Amino acid sequence: MFKNCLIALIFLFSISVSAQSSQNSEENFLDQNIPEKVLNTVLSILQDNPINDLKSNFTPDAYLINSDSYLSVFEVFNDPVEKAKFIESKNVRLGVMRLIIPNNQENAYMVLETKSENEKSYWHSIYFNIDENSEWKIASWHKS
Repeated sequence: MFKNCLIALIFLFSISVSAQSSQNSEENFLDQNIPEKVLNTVLSILQDNPINDLKSNFTPDAYLINSDSYLSVFEVFNDPVEKAKFIESKNVRLGVMRLIIPNNQENAYMVLETKSENEKSYWHSIYFNIDENSEWKIASWHKS
């Protein structure tokens, strides 16, 4: 049931955003490096191989929902048991990815499917904000 609701939500959100973006596509001059920047950040966290200090990738009030747990990101990464539940393998593969960035480029929303070595799929819904230094920070992350 949860997966059906998630898929329906993603589908409806995709339709509304693509309709809106197609209306003003000529006005849409996005920094072409944004998708690569945010995807590299996400993959480095999932592979437990952070590009820089792990905590610097998140806003101060960032939270994470992993299956049925709602925790501060900092609680997750400070607790080895919770961190192990969240981190995936170094060989994680990407499935579906959708990144939505409004015209103002102040936030972004990513839906990502990852596949582990045993072919188990995980879905990620990640919300990014730009901080005062124009750096992308993760504000929330839902994994199921």
